[in-house]
Amino acid sequence: MHTWLPDAHSQAPTPVSGLLSGALLSCAMYAIARNLAVVNLAPDAGRTAGQLLTGFGLFSIGIAVPFLILQHDIKRLLAYSSVENMGLIALGFGTGSPLGLYGALLHLLNHAIGKSALFFVAGVLIQKFHTKQILRIRGMIETAPVLGGLFITAVLAVAGMPPFSLFLSKLTIVQALFADGWLAGLLTLLLLGGVFAGVIYYMLGMAFGAPAPGMEKRDISPAMLPSILLLLLLLAATGIWLPDWLDGLIRAAASIVAGGIQQ
Repeated sequence: MHTWLPDAHSQAPTPVSGLLSGALLSCAMYAIARNLAVVNLAPDAGRTAGQLLTGFGLFSIGIAVPFLILQHDIKRLLAYSSVENMGLIALGFGTGSPLGLYGALLHLLNHAIGKSALFFVAGVLIQKFHTKQILRIRGMIETAPVLGGLFITAVLAVAGMPPFSLFLSKLTIVQALFADGWLAGLLTLLLLGGVFAGVIYYMLGMAFGAPAPGMEKRDISPAMLPSILLLLLLLAATGIWLPDWLDGLIRAAASIVAGGIQQ
């Protein structure tokens, strides 16, 4: 929920933005998970940690919503989306249940893949339109249909639309929240609805708005396609079928975070 992330993203080169969102944030949440594995061995301490994480998670998503809706810089928009997703992962950890921990760990992996792809696409957009201002990026489908299609796909994937795997992990976390009590689950759904509305509103304008007069019709370079396509295909494939080995690894990790001991 801290302001350093949007500030850093707005100035960082595209590959660095992908690492910030895909790797650095994941490492921070991994550190929290490792601490939870110890704290949860003491039931009272585990409950307190869960309540703190639930509060911070809701607060992080709540802080991100107005900044997402009123944002003008595309990289800052995606950075506040990362704040929202980290809040959602914190909520999953806060439940302390096997289902919530499973969803949080799965979402941690999914977000790293999806947000990296979206930042790569955003980097190409900035190169094409020579601006980070959302209101100046218009008509991607008309001037660069492949780039526009990739942008729409990446936004829908990160927003949690099926068949992408982020839908599965978000649904799992929400199910765990409702199993723990309806209030946190209901608040999360309302906040996620605000996030979804803000992101989709900007996506529609950027993709289908009228392009500026004289805008060059130049699409994405073929050299940039493989990395973006690979990440999006991974999200789509794991959203339809999660391999048994990956499912087993996440279940084992969730058991450790819950306070179990793996030999």
